Amino acid sequence: MTEPRMPRTAQPATEPVRADIQRAPSVQYRPVIRYYKRMRLGRTYPLKVALSASSPSSVSRAAGVVLVRPVIAGAVVTPTEATLDLGRSDSSAAFRVTPAARGKLRGAQVQFFCHDRLLGDVNLSMKATRQTLTWVLLCLTIALPLLFQPVFGHDSWTHASGEFRAKMIAEANKTGPHILTGRPGRPGAPAPRAQNKLTEEAKQEQNVDERKQQELTTLPGVVENQVFRALPAWMPLVISRNVAVGLQMGYDQVATVATGSSETPFYIALIFLVLTIGSWIVHLAYPGRARGKPVALPA
Repeated sequence: MTEPRMPRTAQPATEPVRADIQRAPSVQYRPVIRYYKRMRLGRTYPLKVALSASSPSSVSRAAGVVLVRPVIAGAVVTPTEATLDLGRSDSSAAFRVTPAARGKLRGAQVQFFCHDRLLGDVNLSMKATRQTLTWVLLCLTIALPLLFQPVFGHDSWTHASGEFRAKMIAEANKTGPHILTGRPGRPGAPAPRAQNKLTEEAKQEQNVDERKQQELTTLPGVVENQVFRALPAWMPLVISRNVAVGLQMGYDQVATVATGSSETPFYIALIFLVLTIGSWIVHLAYPGRARGKPVALPA
């Protein structure tokens, strides 16, 4: 026996969901940040954050607030966070940034939150510098012209003169072989223990000193002679000689310029003055502006 079927009731027709109900209305805002790209270490600089609406008419439909939080490692930011009122067209947040680390501040950014949800962030290119190089160049601008002639104006120190080596040989013939071993003469006869100690040290250095004295006869310049004597004994003689000769050649070139013209210190001061001004400009504080991607906020 079959059960009776229940009559079918007409189902109400489902209306299509409207587009304004499927998608909640929102307003597009673009973050605009004014800050300093290059800052002096230990000084305070402003940082201003604002949200500009895509159209002025949409500002009246906006509601709520947005939390702004700058994240800058290596700098002190005051205050740590601030809020922006979406209902005001001139709403902005002001911060103060004091760099505490020198160099590029990597990972610097400004984050935007709404109802504890991250809406987006804007990366910032920041760098903290000092004027140390500028002060060094300024000191060289003053010192080099004053010391150029006294240091590099000695014609008797050049390789061509040979006066220094002739003087050393004459002193060695008068006072004895201790001049060749680099030991200053002392008035009076030394004590027996001191004499024995000097004799032992002289024997240990005799082999090295003999080879050095042979090389010194071919180094008449003051610079190369003194440099060759000052280099350590463990350094190979070929390397010591090349270093001494190279420094002597450099000194000869500079001495030629120093003794050839009296205007050289002026040009040196002018060159370093230009470098000082350039370094000062490069390390000055430089403002910048950053614009982030638009963020959608509820209307």
